Amino acid sequence: MVDRKTLRKRLSNRGPDEFGGEVEIQNWMFSWEGWWEEKMKKKGAVPIDAARPVDDIVKEIISIIRVN
Repeated sequence: MVDRKTLRKRLSNRGPDEFGGEVEIQNWMFSWEGWWEEKMKKKGAVPIDAARPVDDIVKEIISIIRVN
C-alpha cells in the first residue's frame, strides 16, 4: 500500500510511453484503488507499506517469502 501523493510522484516520473505516466491514467487508477486493495486483502494479500525506500520494501518482501 502506498499513499496517493507518493504513488502519483512515482508514476509521474515515468516516461511518456510507460503506463501510468499520464494524469488521466493516474486518476483512473485512483478511482478503483480502494476497491482493488480490499479485494486483494480478502484473497489473502499481505499489505506492505510501499511508501518507504525501495530497498526496505524488497527486504520486507524477501522476509515474508522466507517465512512462508
